[in-house]
Amino acid sequence: MSVKMETDAGDITSAVKKIDDLVNQLCQEQEEQRCDQIMDQLLDISQSIIGLDTRLPQNQSAEIQLQNCAASLWNIAVARKTGGSLHQELDAKVRHLACNLTFSFASSRENCASLKNQITMAGRTARAWLDCEKPTMADQSLSLALQGLEKIRRLLETSPVGSSDEWMVDKQQRCLEVDREALRIYSTKAECSVMQDEHQDGLQWMQKAEALLPKLPKEAPFLAMLCYNIGCDALEKCNYEAIVSWLRESFELGKGKFPLEPEFQARTLRLLASAYLDWDAAQYSQKALNAVGLANAEHSHPSGLHLKIKILLCTNGSDSRLKGAMDDLMGHSDLSVNLAIHTVQMLAQYDKLDLSLNSCKRLTGQFSADPKVSKIYLQHLQLLLSNKMIQEAKLLVEDCVKVQPTVFRVNVQALRHLHTILWEQAAEAYDSGDSANALELYNQSLALLKGTEIETENLAKLQRNRASCLLNLQQIEQAREAVKEAETQDPMSPFTQYILFKVALWQSNEDEATKAIQRLSDSSKQRQDGDGINTKETVLNLICLAAQMALEKSNRIVAVRALEKLVQHSGDQQQVLTSLRCLTRLQLTFTDGKDNMTEARAVLAYLTTAYITLCTQADSAMNDSGVSNINEASWFMKIAWNMALETAQNCTLTHEFFIFCGKFTKLCGCDLSNLYRQKTCLLMASAAALQMAREQPDQQDKISAFKQCLDHVKACRTLSQELQQKQGSSGSSSSSSRDTALAMLTLYEFEASANLGNTPELERILGEVLSNPATEIKMLESMAALALEPPFKAISVCKKALQAVIQRYLQTNGIDLNKCSKAIHSMVDLCLRSGVSYDKASREEAWSYSNTALSLLEDSEKGITEYPEMEILWLLTRAWNTGVHLLGGGHFTDAGKWCGLAMKIMPYLTTLKSNYDEKLNSSYTDVLSKIENNKLKGNLEE
Repeated sequence: MSVKMETDAGDITSAVKKIDDLVNQLCQEQEEQRCDQIMDQLLDISQSIIGLDTRLPQNQSAEIQLQNCAASLWNIAVARKTGGSLHQELDAKVRHLACNLTFSFASSRENCASLKNQITMAGRTARAWLDCEKPTMADQSLSLALQGLEKIRRLLETSPVGSSDEWMVDKQQRCLEVDREALRIYSTKAECSVMQDEHQDGLQWMQKAEALLPKLPKEAPFLAMLCYNIGCDALEKCNYEAIVSWLRESFELGKGKFPLEPEFQARTLRLLASAYLDWDAAQYSQKALNAVGLANAEHSHPSGLHLKIKILLCTNGSDSRLKGAMDDLMGHSDLSVNLAIHTVQMLAQYDKLDLSLNSCKRLTGQFSADPKVSKIYLQHLQLLLSNKMIQEAKLLVEDCVKVQPTVFRVNVQALRHLHTILWEQAAEAYDSGDSANALELYNQSLALLKGTEIETENLAKLQRNRASCLLNLQQIEQAREAVKEAETQDPMSPFTQYILFKVALWQSNEDEATKAIQRLSDSSKQRQDGDGINTKETVLNLICLAAQMALEKSNRIVAVRALEKLVQHSGDQQQVLTSLRCLTRLQLTFTDGKDNMTEARAVLAYLTTAYITLCTQADSAMNDSGVSNINEASWFMKIAWNMALETAQNCTLTHEFFIFCGKFTKLCGCDLSNLYRQKTCLLMASAAALQMAREQPDQQDKISAFKQCLDHVKACRTLSQELQQKQGSSGSSSSSSRDTALAMLTLYEFEASANLGNTPELERILGEVLSNPATEIKMLESMAALALEPPFKAISVCKKALQAVIQRYLQTNGIDLNKCSKAIHSMVDLCLRSGVSYDKASREEAWSYSNTALSLLEDSEKGITEYPEMEILWLLTRAWNTGVHLLGGGHFTDAGKWCGLAMKIMPYLTTLKSNYDEKLNSSYTDVLSKIENNKLKGNLEE
């Protein structure tokens, strides 16, 4: 057992040593954060020695050392709090530790002085914790204080043996001091309970404190003030039951032997009356009246009289009682203008209009010398206007303007308020369609401005409002004068430019209206740069209104200008698209079926902007706008298609419109129908680009257009392949339309390549066409003709095409000799033209096709469709001329062959045979004679 005691003693000695060291450090430390750290260490260590007396009653040295530490800590708290170097919580911690150390030893040497010192320390520590709003910590200190009170009372009750009269007198004095300390502790305990929302406990502790008042009557005002403050705190939390209890307690305490001044008691009663009223006006109205009546009896004050009127209004008091209370209030010498106005407003809120209006009239006279009388005029005016007493309000305003102008001019704030009232009523009249009344109110406001200084912006606004009223009243010139005055005051205001626009529009002055829109558009940048106010949104709204107004006035030119500005400046993409749709419709109405390329170009510009806007929206991460965007793109796609068809006479515009039609189609989705639309647009764009190239006078522009055509063809082919794949996967087919489109693409590609002189490409295209057995003869004929188009003539390609044409005609049943003969005609002519006629290969090729024609002539006699006679004549003539040409060149054998062919063809002539028979036979005899002579001459030479 003794060993255990030694161990405890050693631990405690060590703990006390650490505490002493830390306290010394704290005395020397000034840095607040470091002080906090030291205090936390001290509080942790001190836990090991709390209640030390129960374990080690004989350790007097430790007790003395701890008492010294406690004294040092307390001195630190007092000194540094006075110097402002400790924050509240740190101050509370230091006091808390000092207090706990002091109470750690219950020494047998305890006396009244030491106990009183401990109680004082505990009370002040509790107060420190309450200041930090930590009532639970305060409770700990208060518990120690209460323990100390019990000890000191027991000590005082024990009288020493042989007590003298002097000791008894000293005892009474000490008991009185203990009671005073107890009263402070009880009241602090009451505060602590209230801070924890335990008001009943708080009242019980307050009653304990009150029980000591017979001995300490001078403390009653302190307790009364404390109850009042607690009641005010409860008012913030709307705990009306607690408010009433504490305020009643405060009032009763204030009536003691040393009463509070009547002003304070009246204030407490007024607050009590308000609490009753707010708690339950119906249930506690009489108590509220009693309280306020008692308050007014204690000390008459305008606030109390005002509160009485409020209670009467809440409880439906009679008009006579209200009038009497109002008379009492207005008769009070300390009544202020603000409270009087507040009371009038309250009367009006409870539909006591007559009493409030009469009070206003009486108050204006009563406060006629007060600079704030203007507020009463304003209140009077507001009452009249809010109750639609327009005529009375006009008379009052006239009195303000004519009779009492100085009342307002000396009070700028009141003047502004008056203007605000007039403008609000004018705006209400304007919105309801009563422009005449609105104009009259604005004119009264303008009259009040004479001789005063007011911001130019407000004056400009007033003139603009007047101009709007005058416009509605069809007083155009007066409106123009008013808005010009506004422009003088605030030229860059967008509202000024908007009113100028309205005036110009009303006067059908398109030039002036357009200029106003331009200035309106410019005003946003200039005002933003000038004063930093962003007026862009306001300007856009005004431009939108301007466009709408121009449309209502059927002035399409001005409407277009306004909408174009809206498109130019608006950041709202949906607003831009809506404006573009409107602009497009307007431009289309301009054309009205006429050939108007200017409007078509304007529509093209709108489509360009719409496409850019829609692409911007597509790039943005917007979830809900997808359907809307598709609808917008679909609308513009239809416009582009229709415009392309309507501008067919201008291939450049047609090409652009088809391009945009395809672009908008891409924004409408990737389903089959939209893919088909894209394909059609590319096909039509290819055709338009081809026609554009044909019409271009400049060679470079022509080449560029042909290249554009090829680009469109390539894109269209790619899309066709995609469609074929999708159709294959879905099982659908539309071969006829697909083949027609591809055939057209092939012809466009062939013509463009031919005009670009790309012979290898032409041969490739022709090879692909020839490899397709389903290719129509008409397409080959077209390709043959295109291959011979200047400036580049691909003769070899043309021949291949014609060969295929003739071959396919010959392979068909029931040959169309009319078409086949023309193909043979072209082939023979091309062979005989493609080089000198002495070219044996070309001549042999022509000979072959001429004989093919002769075979067809022979077959025609067997029932085949009749060979065209003009083609027979051409073949005859061409063969004869070739033979004659060869004869002149000394090619007698070939000459005889070709002339003989002509003679074989001649019998197939019908109506024209008689014209050539005799002459040709005679000439043929001569030819044969020359050939025979040439043979004889050849034999002789041999």
